[in-house]
Amino acid sequence: MSFQGEKTREEIDAEWDDIQGPVRLKILKFADEAIKGDWDEGDKVTKVNAPAFAADVLLHVRKRFYMEVEKDAKEARAAGRKPIVDPFGGPFTQKLSLENMKYVFDVKVKPITSKFRNDLFLCPSCDANMKFFGFEGVIQHYAAKHTTILSRRRRRHRELN
Repeated sequence: MSFQGEKTREEIDAEWDDIQGPVRLKILKFADEAIKGDWDEGDKVTKVNAPAFAADVLLHVRKRFYMEVEKDAKEARAAGRKPIVDPFGGPFTQKLSLENMKYVFDVKVKPITSKFRNDLFLCPSCDANMKFFGFEGVIQHYAAKHTTILSRRRRRHRELN
């Protein structure tokens, strides 16, 4: 802690990692379910179906994670307890972040797909554009082309300079 009672950046990062540890274990387990069950431990992945594999694993993780959150909330209510609610600024245990999904991608998907291709994702909002992107690339593309958050940030930066 700093002398003013505020947490240092290192303390905040350590706390975040401690809380995210069980979440990461859970989402890796869900990824393994998809990889082992539908993709024969990754042996069925080819250059052609690598994008489908990546999407399938990430969507399975998301679906299973929220099924567990809902199940835990129902069990808590049935036992007369309040369900767990994440703090406003995080760290989050009841919802997935892009950081969580990137972790699953880096640890479980990328090691299987990288020998075939790196660009696996199409932008869901680009009808005519059939350009594939990497995980971070599709997020950056979508934010830049299909939202106003980045343009507002650039406009604010120009106003300050």
